[in-house]
Amino acid sequence: MQNVHTKPHTYTKSVPNLPHNKKTENDKKCYNCNEYGHISLKCPKPQRKARCFNCQKVGHLAKDCALQPPRNVNCVGKVETLKNRLRGFGGGKCQTIGRCEYTIRVDGIEIQTEIFIVPDDCQADTIIIGRSALDQPNIKVTKERQTLTIEKIRGKWGNEENDPIEHEK
Repeated sequence: MQNVHTKPHTYTKSVPNLPHNKKTENDKKCYNCNEYGHISLKCPKPQRKARCFNCQKVGHLAKDCALQPPRNVNCVGKVETLKNRLRGFGGGKCQTIGRCEYTIRVDGIEIQTEIFIVPDDCQADTIIIGRSALDQPNIKVTKERQTLTIEKIRGKWGNEENDPIEHEK
């Protein structure tokens, strides 16, 4: 029997340099022109999407900015800047950008309430009416099946002394 010796083989493979965690100017991507080296706010090319001159966010114009009071409500006071965190369904959080006192009209009923202004990307709905508006002593909210009715209560309990109504005891 013959004695066979084998040499161990060493395999080598060239590996490209792994990227480091250092970010450079060229890592920034512009979402306006899709080029690297700058952000969309500083893009030298024309904006593809509308940018608000008021808050600098993309997607709306200054005339539609949430920082401006809406034209379809009666503003009782000026919009004040407010940094407050709201919590919603499922523990979701949203940073407010302002607040104001408004008189809103729902189904012909005027309700004076505090409005918190949030960024457009925070919620899909234009407005959410909360308990601060609906828990007022002159407001009655009734839900029957799929219908929600909001009524203004008149009389002693509704703070309108000139139009008394009877209440159950």
